[in-house]
Amino acid sequence: MTDGEFKQLVLPRYSDMYAAAFVILRDKNDACDVVQEVIARLWERRKALEAATSLGSLCVVSVRNFCIDMLRKRHGRVSLDAELNLGYDVAGKSSTDDTANYNSLLKAISKVLSTMNGVQRNVLTLSLIGRLTIDEIQQATGETNVNVRQILSRGRRKLKEVLEDELQR
Repeated sequence: MTDGEFKQLVLPRYSDMYAAAFVILRDKNDACDVVQEVIARLWERRKALEAATSLGSLCVVSVRNFCIDMLRKRHGRVSLDAELNLGYDVAGKSSTDDTANYNSLLKAISKVLSTMNGVQRNVLTLSLIGRLTIDEIQQATGETNVNVRQILSRGRRKLKEVLEDELQR
């Protein structure tokens, strides 16, 4: 892969990579650091990237794995459930009803994701946060195309039910 191809194919994925890192780490500075480190490592291996069939999923999965490694080093061996917990509050917002509702929705989403097994949670996270296609998720997770579609359908349905309940409160 040439320098120009790398810039055209990898750098536009920065926002997806940052979103995945921020969801896992919940810290802007750490998320930026992780994305920069992953891009640097991909740059070093840019010749081998020519064989990659889905560069988008490779970028997001690399960020995810780096974040998990970072958390494990910081806190010892932490379970994947705790690492991918999305239950964080919105920092820097005024205490209005909107903020309370937003935090309530985030907690509800976190609760739903915590009830899912690792594969379900990963597939839903890659789809909703990483904005990967079904084919990219299939390559990243090793699941079949049909299984990915089924997991996404069930996960979205479950999220919809929980969010509708939260909005009615």
